[in-house]
Amino acid sequence: MTNLLTAQLPLIKAAADALESKPVRTYARLRQLLGTKGAQARTTFEAEFTGYYGLKSGGVTPRFREVFFDRLYALRGKAIADPTYARLLRELYEIPRHKRDKALPCSFVSKLIAIHDESRPLFDRYVSRFFGLAAPQSASLDLRIAGFVSNLAVVRANYHAWTENARFREVFEQLCDRIRELRDCHLVRVCDFLVWQAGKQDGKVLRRRS
Repeated sequence: MTNLLTAQLPLIKAAADALESKPVRTYARLRQLLGTKGAQARTTFEAEFTGYYGLKSGGVTPRFREVFFDRLYALRGKAIADPTYARLLRELYEIPRHKRDKALPCSFVSKLIAIHDESRPLFDRYVSRFFGLAAPQSASLDLRIAGFVSNLAVVRANYHAWTENARFREVFEQLCDRIRELRDCHLVRVCDFLVWQAGKQDGKVLRRRS
């Protein structure tokens, strides 16, 4: 076991004990809605996805959401490779935010792709803080996108290392016994839930210390 994983395991175990079933069930419902045909299913999916992943934050405009969901639905049933990230990031980057500035929507794009392919991790402030990863600070859009995709590979590699660890597997099995919907999720998505929960708990500790 690496020193990093040794240090991470207590946080992972605490997150597994604290994780509630509601966000997992909401996620499972989103996956079900995405696979359902019809305009009503799409309308419901878009509304619930927007609320679940905060797609009204970060200065996001209605135009951004329109293009975002068009691209999300266009990927149904298609194989997803790493170049898909760059293509989506470049297109969505060109849509100004409410303040008329532009930003790379890395977190949102990770969620767009991960809802289709559960073997691909999410990336948000919790993941960034947990693993100490951040996008390169550069004027070069190419470098920032390449750095983001590289960070996703690091997260994915960490998750796969976790799943090969006996102590993590014990935590995983106990968690899945308690929240049975997780058994229908890819291991990477279960790890995502654990990092999200760990990040929420750590944020509360940091606020109390500040």
